[in-house]
Amino acid sequence: MLLIWLGVGIVSAEASYGIIPLIVLALRRKGRYAEILLGFLFILIISDSRQYSLSFAVSLKNVYIVLMALILYIDRSKFQPMSNLIKGFVPFFVISTIALIQAPGDELFISVQKMLSYILLLLVVPNFLLLSYRLQGESFLRNLVWLGTLILFLGIVFRILNFDFIIVKGRFAGVFGNPNGLGIFCLLFWMLAAVIHNRFTNLFSRQEIYFIFGVIGAALILSGSRSSLVGLIIFLVFGRLYKLSNVFGFLSLVILIVSYEFLTLNINSIIISLGLEQYFRLETLETGSGRLVAWDFAWDNIQNHFFLGRGFAHTENLYIKYSEMLRALGHEGHAHNVYLTFWLNSGLIGLFCFFILGLIPLFLGAARQSNLAMPLLLGAMFSMNFESWLTASLNPFTILLWCSLTLLTNPHFVEASERWRSNNNPSEEAEDTLPDVNPKPLPTG
Repeated sequence: MLLIWLGVGIVSAEASYGIIPLIVLALRRKGRYAEILLGFLFILIISDSRQYSLSFAVSLKNVYIVLMALILYIDRSKFQPMSNLIKGFVPFFVISTIALIQAPGDELFISVQKMLSYILLLLVVPNFLLLSYRLQGESFLRNLVWLGTLILFLGIVFRILNFDFIIVKGRFAGVFGNPNGLGIFCLLFWMLAAVIHNRFTNLFSRQEIYFIFGVIGAALILSGSRSSLVGLIIFLVFGRLYKLSNVFGFLSLVILIVSYEFLTLNINSIIISLGLEQYFRLETLETGSGRLVAWDFAWDNIQNHFFLGRGFAHTENLYIKYSEMLRALGHEGHAHNVYLTFWLNSGLIGLFCFFILGLIPLFLGAARQSNLAMPLLLGAMFSMNFESWLTASLNPFTILLWCSLTLLTNPHFVEASERWRSNNNPSEEAEDTLPDVNPKPLPTG
């Protein structure tokens, strides 16, 4: 089905806007909600590409999210009990709505659009994810992991075949628009696969586990994304530490924070001693490939609207407006920082509401059920310091975080995974980022 979508979109973008939504509606009539969600993830992934032939997905994803929201509303009885993941973010959206008062006239319409798409994502994805699991069980989770894995594997195959379009500015990007985007996807997808694998320890065979995580790791290393690689190391290390105990993991986090300045001052020496100066592009490390310019520019503009921002689209438009000046200073792109972007868009109040009232409490609650919750949060938050992926809704990255958070926090999934463990009698509790696998065959049904 996805290959047909791809073919139709490449041949005629206009045709894809009619044919693909019709197929989605046909899937809804057949009760194939899982395929609708997987199709949405696929469209988000190819929309990140810079290939002109795939540009149809950029417009299609807007239609797709609205169509999924309509299906959610029409079939709301089937989605019961519904996810309440969005509840903690209501204060953030209230503040973001108030911030629209200060939005420039030419930004107001797109700011409203971007905020509504974010609301729809938080409504649609968790509920489609849970319904898909209720209808298809663990086979849906297998399909979810295999879809992402095979897309990454396809990118590696293209590299072996020396296809030019997977190289962006001399670095491997796979089917994604840039190498850092590939790195972010690998980081978030590794963590999502780890959450699923830890909850359903023998869902995959030993060989499948080696292949899945091997492909993700290889794609991440080939991308050369420094922040994503360090984010994954944080996730893996703290996954081990929190497995020992939450107290030990917390104390280790405190030690890391205290020693952060020492690590920052000596990072060059550490990298040179490991012989990794070429991989980490040491010549651009101190300036963060122009990020310091972007961060200084963001901080200067934050002073103008410190407590209340200027709407969801403000940061993007601001960096476009001053792109020539920033390029002259050695920076291309946007703010490259989730926290500064939220601050510019929604102000300090909005930043506080999103993280302190919304995201962090959800992970703290999930930490009672899984030792992976806090490592996942720490790895993701490190990545947020170097890229702005979480501030946008319709990209292939944000959706992965909400999927992980839904699986970690929703009582239905937690209870189902506990029943799976009980029925399959794993040899030991799986609370690790990549635990040993019991290779006995899967039960049917």
